[in-house]
Amino acid sequence: MTISTKTWLKQNRNILNKHYILKRLNFKYIIGVFRKIYLESKNKNEPWLTNDSIKFISSWIKPDDVILEFGGGQSTIWFAKISNHVTSVEHNQNWYKTTKKYIKDNSTKADLILGTSKNEYLKVLKNFSDNSIDICLVDGEWRRDCILGVFNKIKKGGLIILDNAETYLPINWPSQSLQDSWNDRRMPEKSKVSKITAELKKWRIISTTDVSQDTIMFIKK
Repeated sequence: MTISTKTWLKQNRNILNKHYILKRLNFKYIIGVFRKIYLESKNKNEPWLTNDSIKFISSWIKPDDVILEFGGGQSTIWFAKISNHVTSVEHNQNWYKTTKKYIKDNSTKADLILGTSKNEYLKVLKNFSDNSIDICLVDGEWRRDCILGVFNKIKKGGLIILDNAETYLPINWPSQSLQDSWNDRRMPEKSKVSKITAELKKWRIISTTDVSQDTIMFIKK
């Protein structure tokens, strides 16, 4: 399931400005873009995460893992094919319909839930008891709320995957992403960030990065 150039431009029109373009006019970024395009064209059925994070998750995941996903799409199909089952929640109604159809066409074992408000979106957490989730991908709306809500649901040794981490948490890992960082966005939701970073001191952190995003994985000790 690929995204069209028209759809990408529509979704990202707010960042396509002079500042965005000038920040990316350098050799490292251009080489990184071509590398990413090559890898994504070679692996069309993989999630829209960093290549290194996909390799790590592929080696980590087990067939009987319990998986929760915030933000449905290509990753929903990918998770469902390499595990027993995945529960995914999506906030965008049109994207929900597109993903729902793709799941049906591929006979994939996945539950896709529509949650257009924050309360509806986070309500999925009530379906899971504490220490019951093996892997949680946070790649949709209200990401800091999702992280705070899922902390206790993750098993010991379980995994939280946060995509576009450079936007949602202070950067304390090597980052090659040229997206606007948490600091560039005026450090929103400071109290939530403080709670998250305090909890993550107890977790193992694995960082991956490319020119377009940082995908960070947190393992519960």
